[in-house]
Amino acid sequence: MKKISYFLLLLGFISCNSAMDSKQAITVTDFDKMQRTKNEIKQQDSNALAFYNRLIANADNALTEGPFSVTHKTGVPPSGSKHDYMTLAPYFW
Repeated sequence: MKKISYFLLLLGFISCNSAMDSKQAITVTDFDKMQRTKNEIKQQDSNALAFYNRLIANADNALTEGPFSVTHKTGVPPSGSKHDYMTLAPYFW
């Protein structure tokens, strides 16, 4: 059951990433479809399981990336310290 919950979380994450890749401004996730997919996985549906297993493999692979840090950047702020925050665009808030 815990893996199914992670699956739903990852599914949402992937849909958000695909939205950013395709330059969409908004992502809508159909909760009912997510529930149907969860039930298909519980019922051992071969298509749903194939997608789920591929998703888990990709997620496990993503866990090997990093570690990421604020100092893990190529550009250095004018102060010369990678610990300082730098933005190339004006603040919008």
